[in-house]
Amino acid sequence: MPSAAYNKYNKLKKGQTYLQEQIAITKMRYPIFEGLLEQLDQADFNTASEIRQELIHQGYLKDQKIKRIVPGGKRKRNCRTFQK
Repeated sequence: MPSAAYNKYNKLKKGQTYLQEQIAITKMRYPIFEGLLEQLDQADFNTASEIRQELIHQGYLKDQKIKRIVPGGKRKRNCRTFQK
């Protein structure tokens, strides 16, 4: 029967392997993000929006829907008032 120390050793060993893989992936992606940062420094609104959409498409960013918050939790009606 494996001891608690053996289980902990295996868990740490697997964690170390996982972290080494993540470090390698991060080192590979770092120049890509440096390039994007330089592009964003010089980008206009449309170019920045395109970069954002590409990052969403690739899974680096989440697409955030704009939620309209109305006080009281009720829908705001579109109605006009006319004064006589």
